[in-house]
Amino acid sequence: MLEPGLAYLEKPFRPTALRRKVRDVLQSRSQSPEQVPKKIDNIDII
Repeated sequence: MLEPGLAYLEKPFRPTALRRKVRDVLQSRSQSPEQVPKKIDNIDII
């Protein structure tokens, strides 16, 4: 189960789907800056 506020992209995915998801996440976080992490230690691809 994902924590609230985490974005999910099911594998396998196409490059266009990845680009769209990244764009959506960045746009949604730019609208609510309190959710933007100060530092990203790692990125897990499940």
